[in-house]
Amino acid sequence: FIQKPLQNIPALVTSGEILDIDCEADPGTTGCGDQLVQGNKIIDLSVTSATYDPATHWWRLQVDIPSVSLHELYDLRVFAAGGIDDVTRHAVQVNAEFKSNYSFSHITDPHLPDHTYPDSGGAVTDSTEMVDLRTIIEDLNVINPEFVLLTGDIINEGELEDYLGWRSYTRTQRLLTEFEVPVFLIAGNHDIGGWDDTPPPDGTARRDWWRFFGW
Repeated sequence: FIQKPLQNIPALVTSGEILDIDCEADPGTTGCGDQLVQGNKIIDLSVTSATYDPATHWWRLQVDIPSVSLHELYDLRVFAAGGIDDVTRHAVQVNAEFKSNYSFSHITDPHLPDHTYPDSGGAVTDSTEMVDLRTIIEDLNVINPEFVLLTGDIINEGELEDYLGWRSYTRTQRLLTEFEVPVFLIAGNHDIGGWDDTPPPDGTARRDWWRFFGW
């Protein structure tokens, strides 16, 4: 349902700004509501505009970002009539102001959960890269950069979500929620199956990427 912002394409905003939210839904969808959520704290958002694009089948919602007591990273919840209800984790960072001088952190090629392949001995039980990235996440949460840029190959084999039941994307998406700062993530060749010897049909990894990290 929510297409943007997402966990890996977060929005950085300040109070008083307009936040654009893209959602895929039927053109007759009504009763839309939006919230920022952090633990037990819920902030209702006022929808100022809702426009349907028949070319993409997406709704573009515009909401006001109110004054908040916590300038933190929030989950975004969007709901509508007919039981539509979707939450994307860590999708909106509300800042007190935008800085002219700041730092960010760059990570690349974690290859989760490990660098081995399914036909390699010990691969099924190897999660060493998950442990390594968690250690880095803990450090970065202390350093508190403005955001983290993760430039590809977060997953070693993007085909291994449903195939072999490894749940590589599921495990990775959950691990990313341990960041306490926004994370911008782009795909690498291992994430979307851009190499020759992948066992499942071509395209499986790309569809998995779209399922978990958007178009």
